[in-house]
Amino acid sequence: MNSLANYLTHTLHERNMPLLAVVLALAMTMCGTNICAQSGAGSIQGTVTDSTGAVMPGATINVVQQGTNSTSSTKSNDVGFYQCRVYLQAPM
Repeated sequence: MNSLANYLTHTLHERNMPLLAVVLALAMTMCGTNICAQSGAGSIQGTVTDSTGAVMPGATINVVQQGTNSTSSTKSNDVGFYQCRVYLQAPM
């Protein structure tokens, strides 16, 4: 009876190790992908209009990150649309 139990334990152990290694490798790959995907960049976008609701092409938009005083600027396009890329920094 002991030899049967030892045989089954040994057989299951041999077959499960490669499967466990594959599952572990996949889990580590998926976790690593999620961590790398966080870039710390974003964007602010919108449409510039005047008080009557008319779009304002060529308007200059200045974005200031108050925590670091870093600035970024852009101009609105022909239909008043703008998009400004910003890089976020974690507070220290």
